[in-house]
Amino acid sequence: MTSDSARRKARAAWLALSAAAAFCAVAVGARALNTLLRTDEATQLDYLGLGEPLWHGVPSAAAIGWHMPMASLAASVLFDHGGPRARAWLAAASAAAFVALCAAVHSPLLALAALPLWLLSGPQSFPQSAQTALVLLVCGLLVERRRRPGIAAASALAAAVGASLLLRSTLAFLPPLLALAWTLDARRRGRRPDGRELAIVLALPYLFLLPWIGFNAAATGRFVLFENGQADSNVATGALGLVGTVEGQWRTLCPGLGGRPVLLWAAGQVLSHPLRYAAAVARRLWLVLGWNPLLLPLAAAGVIRSRGRGAVGDLGLAAAYLLGVHCLMTVEWTYFAPLRAVAAVLAASLLIPAVPPAGAETAARFFRCALAALLLACAATWERLLRYPSASRAPGAEARALAGHGGDFWLLHREGMELLAQGRFRAAVPPLSRAASLAGYDRYALDERWAEALAGNPNPLLRWNPARPQGPALMRRMLLLKASAASAAAAPGEARRFLERARKAAAAAAFARQAAYPLDSAATSRLRRAGDESFLGSLPAGLGASLRAGGQEPPPRPRAAAAEPSLLSNPWEMLHQSALALQRYPAARGLACRMLAFLAARQPASGADRRDLAVCEFLQGDRAAARADLERAVGLDPADASAQLSLATLLSLAGDRAEARRACRSALRLAESDPGVTAAVYDACGGAAGAD
Repeated sequence: MTSDSARRKARAAWLALSAAAAFCAVAVGARALNTLLRTDEATQLDYLGLGEPLWHGVPSAAAIGWHMPMASLAASVLFDHGGPRARAWLAAASAAAFVALCAAVHSPLLALAALPLWLLSGPQSFPQSAQTALVLLVCGLLVERRRRPGIAAASALAAAVGASLLLRSTLAFLPPLLALAWTLDARRRGRRPDGRELAIVLALPYLFLLPWIGFNAAATGRFVLFENGQADSNVATGALGLVGTVEGQWRTLCPGLGGRPVLLWAAGQVLSHPLRYAAAVARRLWLVLGWNPLLLPLAAAGVIRSRGRGAVGDLGLAAAYLLGVHCLMTVEWTYFAPLRAVAAVLAASLLIPAVPPAGAETAARFFRCALAALLLACAATWERLLRYPSASRAPGAEARALAGHGGDFWLLHREGMELLAQGRFRAAVPPLSRAASLAGYDRYALDERWAEALAGNPNPLLRWNPARPQGPALMRRMLLLKASAASAAAAPGEARRFLERARKAAAAAAFARQAAYPLDSAATSRLRRAGDESFLGSLPAGLGASLRAGGQEPPPRPRAAAAEPSLLSNPWEMLHQSALALQRYPAARGLACRMLAFLAARQPASGADRRDLAVCEFLQGDRAAARADLERAVGLDPADASAQLSLATLLSLAGDRAEARRACRSALRLAESDPGVTAAVYDACGGAAGAD
């Protein structure tokens, strides 16, 4: 009797200690994770740009299918509608799932050893922070299935995997791996695998994607199972043998890709160069090991000590999957946040003595409750997907959304940018200003200053700088917009300084990538040579279609072979392209004309610059100045077919048909080897070029 009483007291003390450890771990972990949740502004705006149209049911210019739907909607909750409170709940849920997983594997005491290993592995960023919480839930249900195999446990696990696929496609290949592992484990024990479990885990996860497949089929007319293009750069550059992810003009690295499906092209590359691909996978594994030189070896040792069996063996399988599936493509550090959480549990299992699990029942109840909450989130996601096509096409959808959510910063920014695109610059300033003050994003503040500059007040833009450190894309856009405003304000020296800073910022970004992934130095050099001609971000460069009396733009002039390999290395060309982009907006043509006049005065012998100035003058309505500058451009460069064509159109509009026919013949003679220009000549001159 005495020994039984002593055992009961010892068990009660053990449970009390475990409960205290669990409470402390959850409290400390939630607070620390909330501090470590750091997502850069560009990523937030990227996901918000697709989540907010789904949330409000308004049309979207971008492809909604670029991200998985739950990721886009989760960004709306975390960074807009839920705010800091939602992020605190995510941190608390992640910490609780981590402690519950430790309790299922060992005891809450394991969390006291594992939590520091996890938290010290680095900050968390979206969407990997949300993916980590789901991976911990999947791992907990995997351990629970080990403890109590059966249809119910397999169904819960399969449902969690399916729900995670709505956030990210990372676990897409886990179901067949689990089916294989369960089959081998059953045969090792001399049993037959349960066919019902295998059928459930192989089929149920992918049923969660049916609404998403239907949504994409209606939107694009194509079968899209996961992200619609988001992973293309990783797949393609991974097949080429690169190690780190590539931003920007990654297609310039892919010979023969064209419009072919990226996955099929990548498969062809792997089959054609299997040794190159295998070596790249090995280099990525080595890189990830270098990022986690202590955590991953300790985790591997924990799996080896368990001989790959039991709950630790299941977690080892999950960790190996998370490592391997990413290393099949190009990688970056943030991708492995879920792996670091699982590896911390495995590493801690090596550091403390093995004891029977304490708190496994409580952990199982937590995982069932968490799964129920996740399924509710899935139902809400499906509801948004099914409602979006009709809601976004309804007349006045955007006006109703703005009226119902007048304080929503994303809707306000969208309204301001649409006014900006319409050329209503003064009307765009108030909504952009309010959006910037509500959101606190530097990108929004830059858009507000740019609208003020277009409205005639460049000083706020010229004096503005980001409140926080920003990535190279926003810094480059800011400097280029400042250069445009400075040139329009007749300050060429200041414009030159801004352009030089933009060029140096681009070079510094390329250098930083080369330092991060030295094994990709050759590809990085090719990317720098290719350049990024969309340097203005949301302001596309180019001249557009042929010149018309209705105010459309002239055809793009054929570009001579540049002496410099990248647009960013020629700041005056960047300024020229920004002026051409601005002339698309009627209210900005005065600014564009001043910029082009400045460039033409800088190079008085350049017929192309004089011609582009004339086109802008024509679009602004000053036909006399346009004719004078076009005649001067033809005199400077008689071989410029585009200048001859523009002059012919202008003369025809002025009623001087004889001179127009003469200019048309000249343009046709100069462009006889270019069918596109030949067609434009006949189109502009009504066939007059060959009339007599």
